[in-house]
Amino acid sequence: MSTAYRFVALGALLALACGCGSTNPNAPATISGRVTYKGTPLPGGSIMFHGSAGTYPASIGANGEYTGREFPVGEMTVTVETETLNPDRKAAKPYPGGGKDKSAKMFSKPPEVTAVTTATYLKIPAKYGDKNKSDLKVTLTAGKQSKDFELTD
Repeated sequence: MSTAYRFVALGALLALACGCGSTNPNAPATISGRVTYKGTPLPGGSIMFHGSAGTYPASIGANGEYTGREFPVGEMTVTVETETLNPDRKAAKPYPGGGKDKSAKMFSKPPEVTAVTTATYLKIPAKYGDKNKSDLKVTLTAGKQSKDFELTD
């Protein structure tokens, strides 16, 4: 038996012994799904996944769908917020400009409205925006998975 053949055979045996093809528990997770409130897809907002390694956000599209990529595996508490789309909410800070400060002239107009801020607002119960009150949970595993969230009163 040649030396090259022995190395190939040894490599194949090592690959089998190491569990070639098994999933890595530390590999990132991808999650997608739909968020609905009383059966109606949310028309926008944010969904956040809170785990021991931090908080991971994803945007909710006009049809209620979201996708989060490269999230860590493990149990997560999930929050959903739509208040950033509320047309009646007060901005945290007014845009600079329009005043006597000459250095602020480049901001004399409000910023352009983006597609994200033009989504339709749908009020949901406040508990879903608070990670200490939300009852939404998911356990992420390595690879792709799907999870829909139904919000109720």
